[in-house]
Amino acid sequence: MSNDPSTKKEVNGSCGAIQALFQKAQEICNSDQVISSADQLEKMEQKVCDLADQLQAIIIEERLQSS
Repeated sequence: MSNDPSTKKEVNGSCGAIQALFQKAQEICNSDQVISSADQLEKMEQKVCDLADQLQAIIIEERLQSS
């Protein structure tokens, strides 16, 4: 890893974003809410898809920055 302060700041920012995504995913998994309808299931699925999309965007950005 580069010792450039700018690079370290970017990496720390990405790590923080990934940690936030995992925290949101953990909250979804630990929710004691009972899914009682197809609509609730679709909303839950959309949240998970959104988190996956955000994580994929972070990974792509990291790969672009490291190349």
